[in-house]
Amino acid sequence: MFIYIDCFSGVSGDMLLAGLIELGFPLEKLHEIVGQLGLAIEIDSQTTRVQGIQARWLRIVDPSPVMRHLSDINPLIADSQLPAGVKEKTSQVFSLLAEAEAQVHGIAVDEVHFHEIGAADTLVDIVGVIYGLHYLGIDELFCASLPWSDGLIKMQHGLYPGPAPAAALLLKEMPCYGVQAGMELVTPTGAALLKALKPQFGILPPFSPEKIAYGAGSRRRSDSVPNILRLVLGKRSPSALTQEEIAVLETQIDDMSAEHYAFLFETLFQDPAVIDAYTSQIIMKKARPGYLLTVLTRPEWAAQVSSLIIFHSTSNGVRCSYQSRLVAGRHLESIDSPWGSITVKSVLLPDGSRRYKPEYEDCQTIARQNNLPILLVYQYALEHCPKETGRG
Repeated sequence: MFIYIDCFSGVSGDMLLAGLIELGFPLEKLHEIVGQLGLAIEIDSQTTRVQGIQARWLRIVDPSPVMRHLSDINPLIADSQLPAGVKEKTSQVFSLLAEAEAQVHGIAVDEVHFHEIGAADTLVDIVGVIYGLHYLGIDELFCASLPWSDGLIKMQHGLYPGPAPAAALLLKEMPCYGVQAGMELVTPTGAALLKALKPQFGILPPFSPEKIAYGAGSRRRSDSVPNILRLVLGKRSPSALTQEEIAVLETQIDDMSAEHYAFLFETLFQDPAVIDAYTSQIIMKKARPGYLLTVLTRPEWAAQVSSLIIFHSTSNGVRCSYQSRLVAGRHLESIDSPWGSITVKSVLLPDGSRRYKPEYEDCQTIARQNNLPILLVYQYALEHCPKETGRG
């Protein structure tokens, strides 16, 4: 099962959590989480109507708010009885928030306190979303592009342009588009959750919607767009192959030093818009040897990636063609190991079985940190993939 996060009106932690509750995450489980964290708070959750659409509204009330630093929050998470994967992902979200706030204010991460984004309410939102996805058995996330709103946001230190400075930093490398809403649409918590959860942006695969739920925001928009987040619980269609459009960028190079290709490829693969890149040896005019550089990207990112190629190579132009490709369904899973989590790529094959491939970077890091053969780490990950569908 997967969830499509349709954030046409933005995203926040409470909207995500409310939507998950509406999808079937029991409110009683959320109360259990609050108890495990030792928080004396009240949870107000009810159905409401936003411009005629039924949605779930959620509010966390903290009678005795406490200013917390990252060093205070991490022990709360670590000492709880939450699943290891939920703890790890929750800590990652808070680290992302703290790093963004530290960069905005020009201070060390340890000095950041979460006054701007709340304390207990933010903790419950983040843990609730991570645990809610775990409880519902969600193995894939897809997400719409995010609205970058104009207007000014009232914060503790005054009025700031939207999105909030921390949210703007967290939105780096995620697809955004401009809207004139005059209010905050993507909160730092919402942006940090998406950053850590790493949903797939772009075209949805063929699927069957199973359930649709809405999480309501706390404010009303002035432009007639309902301030709600739509979550679509879906199941992939039986076909294992999906057709998608890609842009194929090509340029011929015969006057660049061979050692500069390493830098070019490193730069290309650091950009999330680049799907793949490779070179082919060719003979150019005047019988000079050269290379044909080919880069694959999404159609909407073709101009951006072309600029990157021209800026970091000796090419003066890039040819662009648009093609369709059939791809097997794939997503990333996390396998627990004695040395930490290992990311594994899961590929749905045409016969319905799955093939797993551990990510090299994770295996390399674990092998070096623990003085282990990388093959041992790789084999451990393969052996602990789901046995009913796994194929190494």
